[in-house]
Amino acid sequence: MPKHKGIKLRYIISILVLFAIISTTFVNMYTSNLLFQETLSEKYLNKNYEYAQKIAYDTTLLIDELEKNIKNLASTIGSEDFD
Repeated sequence: MPKHKGIKLRYIISILVLFAIISTTFVNMYTSNLLFQETLSEKYLNKNYEYAQKIAYDTTLLIDELEKNIKNLASTIGSEDFD
């Protein structure tokens, strides 16, 4: 029987299947990494926005309280004699 030189069809199909598996794995890793970064960035921005809203609310309360205290102090100073 003569021996055939060259690559057998079985090896070509095996290499193609292996290439398909490896390329699919890399594509999945790449897309999941992009999605993870996008989700992480979105969560980070949302947390920062919520924190900024809380700080703005707390600052408003503090300024309102300071305004009340200054008005009370002004009325007290204006109505009493101090030595």
